[in-house]
Amino acid sequence: VRTLNGHRGCVCGLAFSRAGLLASGGNDGLLNVWDLRAGSRSAPLVCFDQHRSAAVKALAWHPDAANVLASGGGSADRMLRLWDIDARRCFNSHDTRSQVTGVLWSTRSNELVTA
Repeated sequence: VRTLNGHRGCVCGLAFSRAGLLASGGNDGLLNVWDLRAGSRSAPLVCFDQHRSAAVKALAWHPDAANVLASGGGSADRMLRLWDIDARRCFNSHDTRSQVTGVLWSTRSNELVTA
């Protein structure tokens, strides 16, 4: 059992990667990525705040590109964002015109769907 402290308030979304990373999204609008291979390190590997204080509920790692993460923002943000974790930057975003509560990558093609 390990405790990771990086959000103010509730954590709304979690996603494990095959590479040993954990993404967490919170009501505070933060998207944190934790390197679980780093032993007792308690700080996030990277923290993104581009969801503008909207809850980050939807998280999904790309099935083939281990460094690519999709995240969806709540009703105050409504953005689907694609992140390159290695480069520590958002490389694509799309206004969905609605809060994003789920995101799922296709296992057969380089596509994703949101809810």
